[in-house]
Amino acid sequence: MSVFRTVFISFILLTLLVLTVVPGWAQGPDPQKAGPPATPEYVPGEILVKFQPHVGTLGAQRSLEAEGLRPVEVSSRGRLWQVQVEPGREAEAIARLKKRGDVEIASYNHIVYAAFDPDDYYYVRDYQWALSKIEAPAAWDISTGSGDVIVAVVDSGLDTSHEEFSGRIVFARDEIEDDSVPQDNCQHGTHVTGIIAAQGNNSQGIAGMAWNVKVMPVRVLNGSPSSCTGTEKNIHDAIDWAVSHGAKIINLSLGGLPSSGHTCEQDYPTMSSAIADAYDAGVLVVAASGNDSASWLACPALQAQTMAVGSTTASDVRASYSNYGTGLNIVAPGGMWGDWTVSIYSTIPGDYGTNQGTSMAAPHVSGLAALLWSVDPSLTHSEVQTIIQNTADDLGAAGYDLEYGHGRINAGRALEPYSLQSSPDQLTTLMDDDSSPVERTIQVTTASSNVITWTASISPGSSWLSMTPPDSGTITAASSPVQVTLVATNTLLTYGTYTTTVTITGTTETGRVVGPTYSEVKLSYVPELYEYRFPLIFKNWSGP
Repeated sequence: MSVFRTVFISFILLTLLVLTVVPGWAQGPDPQKAGPPATPEYVPGEILVKFQPHVGTLGAQRSLEAEGLRPVEVSSRGRLWQVQVEPGREAEAIARLKKRGDVEIASYNHIVYAAFDPDDYYYVRDYQWALSKIEAPAAWDISTGSGDVIVAVVDSGLDTSHEEFSGRIVFARDEIEDDSVPQDNCQHGTHVTGIIAAQGNNSQGIAGMAWNVKVMPVRVLNGSPSSCTGTEKNIHDAIDWAVSHGAKIINLSLGGLPSSGHTCEQDYPTMSSAIADAYDAGVLVVAASGNDSASWLACPALQAQTMAVGSTTASDVRASYSNYGTGLNIVAPGGMWGDWTVSIYSTIPGDYGTNQGTSMAAPHVSGLAALLWSVDPSLTHSEVQTIIQNTADDLGAAGYDLEYGHGRINAGRALEPYSLQSSPDQLTTLMDDDSSPVERTIQVTTASSNVITWTASISPGSSWLSMTPPDSGTITAASSPVQVTLVATNTLLTYGTYTTTVTITGTTETGRVVGPTYSEVKLSYVPELYEYRFPLIFKNWSGP
């Protein structure tokens, strides 16, 4: 792609897509002055009804008919009904339904808006500054993602023919057209997905956070780059689809404005119920905080069961558009409006281009979560979130603060504990004057899919402990574990307790140092050891 074409695409994205689609929360009056809206925007002439679990399809139909309401559609994977009402009488119908004992939720159908160094072309030319900022190359030395991890991108769909996702798209779904072809008209979903999972180290395009994970595009937003919106009903069904088809992470770079003083559960009850179900199923839901420059979060980021993500610039400061406040968990690079050179470069349908917003920050977090689950499938969603928060670079006020949450993500630090490990942490040996040399072993393991060259050393050095070759070698997850053999001998002149440490350090193929990891070795040297044997005594035993 020519330089002129790159600049032209970037200009179009800056003037159209960014200001309205990524997400569209930036439109309208200054939120700092106007505050949240009185009521969230909704589809006129429609409401959503979710019946109690014991109510079947026929019973739900009869209940709606009893209220003089006509169902339009029922979710094939849930109890959610889309119901037609006379425009202007939505509140009246909702009020009547809430009085029924067989109805769990009755609400408006709200509108939401789209909110190892690789050799990839735009990565090596420094277009992807965000990856270096969050130390992604250090994380890639440990893992570039596992095909066992599925990340669902609930958004405007995906260019499924894009070369960056070849062979890694699973369970694609279009909730708008009710089919499996999530064609991306807005460009937003393709851009978000590229940040998470574009193929790395393939000499073309860009590198995503987790190159080898599976992606599940679920289309809920429709329109064009200048106007991309979706409904709460479709988002509810999309989340349900993602959970039922094995997604470990759901990325929601979208949202709607909560009304003043309300929670997401109050204003977006059906979307919130789907997120709560996903959380209960062990899925990590990552949501963009919103692009309103406001001191409150958009929904669903405001909901406690999501991981709310704000945006930072290349200078590691909060992006001026990024929402912040109570409920913000973490921040990640999202770029800066007005300068494409420090925007986020990613995929768009058939090509590559820049964009910026909290919509771009959230997928950096989703990609990091995918890397963590790739190296340690035993982690829970709460543990993944905690690791990301605890390893973040602290920005702003010391510790947690409302502007940066727990800080800006650091992928290298998050995965560093998985680079090289040794066990046990401590070895203890007892010896006397008559003891023969004693062999003990330390196991070295790694979760890295890349080759790590390791070296073991004893510090401080001592005459009583030595290593049997080899004391160095290579290791990968496939060859793990390897053993380091130690030999303790009673060459000491005086009795007592002696301690030293075995240090194991690794170097990746790119020359990055990982570790070290430590095992303490302790020797108790005594004049004489005694062995006591106790016979087994059985009461009232009569034999076989």
